[in-house]
Amino acid sequence: MIPKFQEFYVFLRAVYGNWRNAIFIRCQSCPQNLMCSGYLLAADADGKPLLFSADTFYELTGERVDPSECSAILDRGAFKSAYAQFLEWYTTDNIVCPFSQLLQST
Repeated sequence: MIPKFQEFYVFLRAVYGNWRNAIFIRCQSCPQNLMCSGYLLAADADGKPLLFSADTFYELTGERVDPSECSAILDRGAFKSAYAQFLEWYTTDNIVCPFSQLLQST
């Protein structure tokens, strides 16, 4: 697992230092009933999705992410549809939140 600050650096590098260049993923009506503010999505140099928790972003910077300022907004279901094959390979449990699984695997 990559330390939080190193993960933050990788994310910021992918969005050219500005979280507003990321796509915001809304987690409305989460089947796991988790309370989260959503996730920021970017891609690494190989096109692999990079996720960063909006809650963790706030924790590290003190700045709240405003989804309307992001380059786009996706709901959880749209992300899961678009990345179905990726999620099949990189997550292990269909019951546990796929975003938390992806964050733990990095």
